Amino acid sequence: MKKIISLLVALLTLAACSDTLNEGSTPSNKNGVEDGGITLTINLPDFTKEELTRAGSLAHLHAITYDKNNNCLSCQEISTGNVTIDENGKAKVRLPLTNDAETIHIVAYVSSLTKEQCQGGLDQTTVSGTIDMDKPICWGYAKISDLLNNPDYEVTLLRMFAKVKVVEESKPSADFIGDGTFTLAGYKLYNAADQGTIAPTGLDYNATTPNIPTTVTYNSNSGDWTTAEIPFYESAAAANQAYLIIKGEYEGKEGYYKVAFYNGDNTFMSLLRNHAYTVKIIHVNTKGWDTEAKAMADPYPENRMKVDVIDDNPNITDMIACKDYHLGVSDQVSAAWNDSTTATLVTTIKDGSWKVESKDADWIGKISISATIDIPDAAGPNSTSGKKYRLSIPLTENRYSEETREGHVVVRSGDLTRTITITQKGNDFKRSDTRTVILLDKSDNRQISDDYFHNFIDQTQGIKPEDLQYGTVRNDGLHFTVVSNRYRYWIPKNESNETCTKGSENSDRYTIQEITNNRKSYWQVDLVNNEDNNFNFWKGDFTISYTTSDGHTINIKYPVYHSGIFHEISDAHQQPPVDPNGNGEEKLPTVKGRFYYGVIKVQGKNKTYIMLDRNLGASNNGNYSIETKALQANRNAIGGYFQIANEKRAQNLAGSLLKDLIPHGFKIPENDDIQDIIDGGKLKVVNRYTESGEVYNSIEITTVNSVLPTIYLPTTGYVEGESLKNPTHVSLWTKTLLSGNQGFDTTSPEYGFWYRYFDIYGRIMTLSNLRFVSGSNGRNTGIYRAMPIRLVHVLQ
Repeated sequence: MKKIISLLVALLTLAACSDTLNEGSTPSNKNGVEDGGITLTINLPDFTKEELTRAGSLAHLHAITYDKNNNCLSCQEISTGNVTIDENGKAKVRLPLTNDAETIHIVAYVSSLTKEQCQGGLDQTTVSGTIDMDKPICWGYAKISDLLNNPDYEVTLLRMFAKVKVVEESKPSADFIGDGTFTLAGYKLYNAADQGTIAPTGLDYNATTPNIPTTVTYNSNSGDWTTAEIPFYESAAAANQAYLIIKGEYEGKEGYYKVAFYNGDNTFMSLLRNHAYTVKIIHVNTKGWDTEAKAMADPYPENRMKVDVIDDNPNITDMIACKDYHLGVSDQVSAAWNDSTTATLVTTIKDGSWKVESKDADWIGKISISATIDIPDAAGPNSTSGKKYRLSIPLTENRYSEETREGHVVVRSGDLTRTITITQKGNDFKRSDTRTVILLDKSDNRQISDDYFHNFIDQTQGIKPEDLQYGTVRNDGLHFTVVSNRYRYWIPKNESNETCTKGSENSDRYTIQEITNNRKSYWQVDLVNNEDNNFNFWKGDFTISYTTSDGHTINIKYPVYHSGIFHEISDAHQQPPVDPNGNGEEKLPTVKGRFYYGVIKVQGKNKTYIMLDRNLGASNNGNYSIETKALQANRNAIGGYFQIANEKRAQNLAGSLLKDLIPHGFKIPENDDIQDIIDGGKLKVVNRYTESGEVYNSIEITTVNSVLPTIYLPTTGYVEGESLKNPTHVSLWTKTLLSGNQGFDTTSPEYGFWYRYFDIYGRIMTLSNLRFVSGSNGRNTGIYRAMPIRLVHVLQ
């Protein structure tokens, strides 16, 4: 027996971001009848405007039913004869239901959809190809019981795409008053996901994790240069995925700029369906790359151009409910020092009312509503379909402090209250164009970088908080390198009333003096001489202070680090494998450029070692396992795959092929070094669990009195030719040849071909043997082997 019920389909965005699906098209007539057929007309709030706009014709509307075990029972296209339009422009749909149906899903703008495609769940059904912004694929669902109990129940449909637009700052920031003239010519979106799913992660309207198909690739290009909005499938937060190339003229010269999507804490942003992202250009400090290709290859997005990425749709992340209604807010929002912010509030109280109960900071202005959106909810005696509000929160500029500040707003709806926490960044005086730090070689005052923070630190791989365990900050201060320091710093002294004061920690390890060069005054910062060549790890700080002409005191704090090294490598002697997660043809890239490495101390059984906190050429010091989905963001912890040799060598020359790639004071470990570390008991395989409960083997080394209590050995495998072998193993070269009691006599034709290497699989740690090139009896077939390297220094 089939039941006929009514379903109101309101194509509104529960995520509080809005759009006009047929902008520029002709609206349907009053009765919805055109050319002898019925036209479905719907309302949508626009993404960027407050008013509602006509959404045009709704086509290819499908209804899919599922039983309580999520088995697909039916999938059918709804004929236009079963649809009427009410006076508000909403579609009223008559739906035949199948016996045993528990839920019904609605999908719009899919020309063909079969029961077989829906069988695994619509959050598993993939769609690819060009996104039609005029007719976007939309999805929504409801429980059958809710529909039967409420004939006016509304189902919200959610767009499956996001969109981005680039805009220029209307006026230059006071910090960047020396910026040249920049004119935006257009932009493209690269490497967004090339496909998406009809429904979001977990069939959750408010999912904060992108639903990425297993067959996805990130090699897309949005097409021609444009200044209009670009739609795209939601994409995961990762380096070199979903980035923009912006084209424009700086001081009359055309150039190209690479821009990534970062959160306020400099972590990569997950790009979610039904969100509108605005990329606001706030600072251009030099001409862009000469070609689009060079900009794409730039590993340091936003070095030449600085932007703010604004998500016009903060997620509801904090929800409370009573018997009759609920209240939810986006409980954490942030802003730049000179910007305001937005928040989202949803309530299902009957009259839709809410108010600001209190706020604890005078720099938070009067909150207003910029958009109101109807959302569905199961009605009770004191609740109705809910209201969702986009709130505009004006903030006073945090102009005179570099400290991030936090304030709180308590909102009330009925008897329920929630708190919105607002963080506003401080003014980053250290990176101001008026206070550019100069990096020099202290031996002869040769200039290494004329803009230390923008051109040196920002172009160093592995130093951003997202590259480091616990989000450790290392890109905010001056670095003197462990082992062999050659750096000196000049900081402009801009004000006559400037003073410089050291902090209390480690103040005797560095010096600050005022100097003059070419009639300009600077603060010169140096290590004391006996601190230039040692393995002590420490941190200090100093503060430059002055008073502005209008009486404000400015304090600029510079951290000082002696905890790591900078080192630059080429791509020589690297042999990357074919990407195991790719199409079987493209190789992983080589690693090259300047890297930051933290330096730590490890105790072996008989010796103490200084070790880098990551593999050579790694731009991440986190934990990585190819089998563990939650750790995939740390893929760059592998570093490079290096050949240990390209010809047979004696033991005294073993590993010498890589001598130009190894930083001063460090070496490729020997067999006995690795064995001593194993015997010391600080290297262990530990069971760890991801947030979802997935168990994995974590290979950890406990350190001695270091900044990091633990460092990791990622699973890497090794490369043979172009193939990746044993990818679930830890594989690390030693510089020890297989010889003597271990294997070959020095007179054997095989001596010099075989090297010892460290292998961990599961909980088994072994020092094994590998020929650096395939062949036998002294022959070289030309098929080389390569694997990562972890460098050490032996203290005793």
